[in-house]
Amino acid sequence: MKRFIKPAIYSVMILLLMLPSAHAQTGFLKIENVQPGLKVSLNDSAIAETGISPLQAPIGKYRLSITHPLKGIWRINDYVEDIVLDDGDTLLITPLFERQLIVRSNPFNADVMIDKELIGTTPLYHTTTRIDSGILSISKEEYIPFSIPLSELTGNHLDVRLKEVMKSDLNGRGNGNYFWQRKGTLAALIFTIGAGVTTVYFNGKAEESYDKYLVAGDPTKMDQYFKDAERYDKYSHISLGVFEAGFVISLYSLLKAGEK
Repeated sequence: MKRFIKPAIYSVMILLLMLPSAHAQTGFLKIENVQPGLKVSLNDSAIAETGISPLQAPIGKYRLSITHPLKGIWRINDYVEDIVLDDGDTLLITPLFERQLIVRSNPFNADVMIDKELIGTTPLYHTTTRIDSGILSISKEEYIPFSIPLSELTGNHLDVRLKEVMKSDLNGRGNGNYFWQRKGTLAALIFTIGAGVTTVYFNGKAEESYDKYLVAGDPTKMDQYFKDAERYDKYSHISLGVFEAGFVISLYSLLKAGEK
């Protein structure tokens, strides 16, 4: 009986020594910075989904593939990488997904930007790692800009017809400047009318004083009436000059407003 005990003990010891070695034939995968629920495959065999970490697999060389979040879009490729799993090690994977953008516009040669960073002009074929975040915008001088969140872009193709900015908007009619231009024109007209009325008033006063000068018999009064006539005539000429200047300014403002 004793002769069977030693071999049995040796066999158990050998098995115990082999257990850690067997356990060590496993590696781990830790996949970061991706949305959960994406299929993870090793050598085209699905082993799990993202969101479960770490993933366990036998050691060895593998072709790792992770399903692209936008798999349903044409010309979208999965993330693929050749990896090696070693005994007991944890391999950190940070997939970098890409998407293709084909952007066309009418008119062409419009600037295309993602989050205000210029990536090219239309027509544009562009590969980006911004698959579902950021704002894609298209702009061209004298046209209304177009923008769309990348998360709302359901395909690779984007065709945009830009709307032309109206001439009145370019000249300020739409942004409040036109209102102040009209106010300025109206003020110039009122000022011109006031200068004209003042001219008529002083001219009348000058004629009235001169008529009194002609019929006055007293030399003292004649001298005063004559000075009054001269003063009112001077005021009348000044008012007339202001009236003429105001008339020119008002006419110019009206012509400019008519062009808009």
